[in-house]
Amino acid sequence: KSRLLRFFPFVFLLFVVFWGFTSLCFAEESEAFICSDGSRIVIDSDKKVYYQECENNRLQSRQPIVVLNSLQQQGWDIKNISASFDCCELYFSAKPSGATNYDLFFIRKNNGKWSSPERFMSVLNSEADELWPSMSSDGQTLFFVRQTEKKTGKRTKIESSLFYSMRTTDGNWEKPLLLTFSTGEDISPRIMSDNKTLFFASKRVTEQKKKNNYALFFAKRISKYDWFSPTLVEQSNFSHTNSFSPSCAFDADSLFFVKQFCDKKDTTYSVGSVALKNQEMLAP
Repeated sequence: KSRLLRFFPFVFLLFVVFWGFTSLCFAEESEAFICSDGSRIVIDSDKKVYYQECENNRLQSRQPIVVLNSLQQQGWDIKNISASFDCCELYFSAKPSGATNYDLFFIRKNNGKWSSPERFMSVLNSEADELWPSMSSDGQTLFFVRQTEKKTGKRTKIESSLFYSMRTTDGNWEKPLLLTFSTGEDISPRIMSDNKTLFFASKRVTEQKKKNNYALFFAKRISKYDWFSPTLVEQSNFSHTNSFSPSCAFDADSLFFVKQFCDKKDTTYSVGSVALKNQEMLAP
């Protein structure tokens, strides 16, 4: 099993305690992305991004990703960070200072230094908000969320739909395709290292899920355009709790995710997990 995954809850405990909290429950919205090889983690908390490695079962010192933190100080809003299989590229959504919508960006790590952000080509970005990028382990398919506003009379509804785009032979990107099973209530896609298992969060109501909150699902890819119907993985018993932002390494037997608890006074976040062992999602 990947070294980081053996003590991932402990990693999160250290992270939370360092920020002055006494349990796995924190007020600031925080995300942690486990790189697919299981040896590194990217932490995004309180508008600061850090990169941390695990070597010989020991956590190395946290390294701030200066280029992203500097941009946030300049007014950029950066969120939904994910990474390539080897963690040498980071993908994220950002609204630069003065912009009106979120686009998809990436940075690369060369000779130990992170590059300046580059915006994905215009075929991927639109006038809508592009959020939650997730790259396949072979670097050939990018999954993301496109968020749009639908107005019906005086009412405005936010729709969040899952899209994916495939890289062409010349290194460009095809026009994004809407995932056939997306309902307009989906966020935080995460493609696994097999390039065919996709985890995501959705508000959709199913036979097993009656509440209108975010729960975790997964879907299996059959071919370039076809997918099996999504299967429920995890849901909360409380309507005011959302589960999203799934993450795990390629050889893990647990899926970690963010749990958001909302009440009339406050919103808090914690780390949740669900066992994957012996479940259909691990089948070829």
